[in-house]
Amino acid sequence: MNKVDAPYSAEIIAMRKRIRSGGVDSLGFISWTADHYSAICKIFIADFEHGDSLQRSPAEDIVDILRWAFSGLGHFAPPPEQKSIKAGPIDLQSIYAGMGSCGIAATNFIETQMGLGIPCWQAMVRVT
Repeated sequence: MNKVDAPYSAEIIAMRKRIRSGGVDSLGFISWTADHYSAICKIFIADFEHGDSLQRSPAEDIVDILRWAFSGLGHFAPPPEQKSIKAGPIDLQSIYAGMGSCGIAATNFIETQMGLGIPCWQAMVRVT
């Protein structure tokens, strides 16, 4: 572990090492809060985007957390002027359509934002 990585967990150190290797141009991760999955991703030098099928906002301190985790890693750290994470395109889940699919929707958000050729997840009306 180098001095720069001292305040981080083993997982964040491994991620930072991988980014420093030069072979990373995008990343995405899933968040689980209050029994609900959402996602955050970053492609190339674009800003981070948040995908939430319940249209919830990310945690208020997420920009500060990302800035801390990616400090010193060039364009991976949110710039000082960035105060929030914008919402990306994701279909809306409801009790009528897509209920219980937040994990699938979050994963699909990352896959579609990264241009993997995966169709966008769509909430479907449940037939009973």
